Amino acid sequence: MIIQRKEPTPSAKREVTLEEASKFLSGYYPDGVANTKELSGGKHSNAFSYEYNGQGFIVRFSLENKGFLKDKYAFEHFGDQISIPKVMDMGIYEELYYCISDKISGETVREQYTKEDFSSLPLLYDAVEKISKIKSIGNGYGYLDLNGNAPYQSSLEYIRSVYDSKDLFDWNEIHKIPFVEKNFTDHVTKRMEHFAQFTTEQRELLHGDFGADNVFVKDNIVSGVIDWEKLRCGDHFLDVGRVLLFCPNRKATTSAAMEFYKDKNIQNWKERAAMGVYHVVLTNYAYAALGGNEASCKSSRARLREIEEGLAFV
Repeated sequence: MIIQRKEPTPSAKREVTLEEASKFLSGYYPDGVANTKELSGGKHSNAFSYEYNGQGFIVRFSLENKGFLKDKYAFEHFGDQISIPKVMDMGIYEELYYCISDKISGETVREQYTKEDFSSLPLLYDAVEKISKIKSIGNGYGYLDLNGNAPYQSSLEYIRSVYDSKDLFDWNEIHKIPFVEKNFTDHVTKRMEHFAQFTTEQRELLHGDFGADNVFVKDNIVSGVIDWEKLRCGDHFLDVGRVLLFCPNRKATTSAAMEFYKDKNIQNWKERAAMGVYHVVLTNYAYAALGGNEASCKSSRARLREIEEGLAFV
C-alpha cells in the first residue's frame, strides 16, 4: 500500500524500560549517574535523561541508528548556527543502538501548548527562517542523505511527490480504505497543486518534523532543536505549514504568522505557507489512513478549514 522509494520509513522502535536504561547506564558509567528519568514524546526511540558529574545528558535507544546519524550530521554541519544537542557517543547495546547527547534546557513547544501558552509562535517562525538560510552541501530536493544529496530534481517535483503514486503513496489503494474521503483528498491535492506554482526553486534547508516535541524554548528563545532524521531541502514553507497545522489553536498560529511575515518581504509567503499546509495535511492523512487512524482523518477537514480561514484562503 505504501511505497518508500525516495524517503525512508521512520526508525523502528522497541519499548525500553527505565530498569533496562538504568542497567545500561550503570555499565557505561562505573562511578554511577543520578536522576535517571524516562522522557515522553519519542516516536522512533526511547529517551531517558540523567546527570553525570553535575551535567545533564540524554540517552536514546532504537532498533535503527539512522536517526542518530542524522542528528550527528546536523550538529557537525550547522550546530554553530542553530542550537542542536551535541552527540557524544553512539554504539550498540545488546540488540539496540544507543545514542548519548547533551541535554537541552527548557520546555518543549508541546508542553507550552498544553498550558494554552502560544507565546513561542513567533520564535518558531523565526527559527524556521534561520534554518532555511543555512547553506547545505550536496544536490537535489527532498530527503537528504548523509552526503547532503536528495533524490528530486526540483522543489516542485518534490512537492508533487506526495500525491504521485510512483514515489511515496499508492493513493488508489488508500482510497479503498472505508473511512477515507476521496473528495477531501482530491480537494487538498487540487489546492496544493494551485499553490505549488508559487514555490521557490531556491534550495532551502528544512527540518522536516519541526515543532511539538522537537523544539525547546527557554527564556523567550529557542534553546534547542532536536530529531533531525527528516532533514531535507526544498521550500522551507513546508516547515511553516507544520507550525501552522500542529498548533492546537489555529487562530493563534495563523495570527502569529500574519504578524511575523507581514514585514519580511518574502515573495508569495502566504501562498507558499498554504502550499505547505496542504502538503502536510495530505501526507499526514495518508499515514493516518494507512495506520487505521480514522479519527485523525476525520478531523483533518475541520483543522484545514481553520487554517484556510486564518490565512484568508477560503
